[in-house]
Amino acid sequence: MIPLLVSYNGKRGYSPEYPLLKEFLYQAIFQRDENALIPRSVLNDPSIAVYIRDFGKEEDDLCLCAEVEMNVIGAV
Repeated sequence: MIPLLVSYNGKRGYSPEYPLLKEFLYQAIFQRDENALIPRSVLNDPSIAVYIRDFGKEEDDLCLCAEVEMNVIGAV
């Protein structure tokens, strides 16, 4: 087995990874039936959008990204 090298970085201020947070949020939603996926428009619901709305605008906003070969594969 080839070892997988994952690097982590934390960035303050605007980061090009921030737009990916919307995709990661959608991927984190439990999908009960893979043949009837929840529409992506659910991300516009205020009770969901609150998790990423205006992220990166506050001084304490921090995005920790996991990268493999310079490709972001996850974020918290």
